[in-house]
Amino acid sequence: HEDFTRGLENWSVFGTKGVELIAHPDSPSTQVLQIQRTDEAFPAGAVWNFPNGRSGTVRVRFQLLPGPAATSITLTDHFSTPFDKEAELNGLFSLTLAPGQRLPDGTRLEAKARYDLALQWDFARRVCKVTLNDHLWQELPQLKLGSAGANYLRFRVLSDKPTPGGLLVESLSAAVTPSR
Repeated sequence: HEDFTRGLENWSVFGTKGVELIAHPDSPSTQVLQIQRTDEAFPAGAVWNFPNGRSGTVRVRFQLLPGPAATSITLTDHFSTPFDKEAELNGLFSLTLAPGQRLPDGTRLEAKARYDLALQWDFARRVCKVTLNDHLWQELPQLKLGSAGANYLRFRVLSDKPTPGGLLVESLSAAVTPSR
């Protein structure tokens, strides 16, 4: 579980800018992780490690920041620096979040709205079910089949230039079935 009470000690954010803990917009005594591209020379990304598993669920409570910048969220089986632009290509499951993105019920993701995202992966089925606010959003195919399990969650703003947007991560948790 991660709620940022221990700062960024459980995160890899080196080589980035615009990735920092800030006061929660609705609860100033609580910190959230802001991931936003603020500098053309430095990307905005963060990596969180959790126990390895061939199946499991990672839950992320987040808010999108206002602006057009999209953010990728990727489950991987290896560490790669937060500034690695090709990490999504070598990941297990990857999706993109952006304000205005259409959901299955026809509504759109909105900036500043709170969302509960769950990534439930299963190597036996080679799929990751993505739910948003407890509703199935999409099923992602497993991109890399030769793997012992997922154990890293990556966030990266996809803009190459400073662009409004990105996200605030309020909390995360991971529950995994250990790899054998």
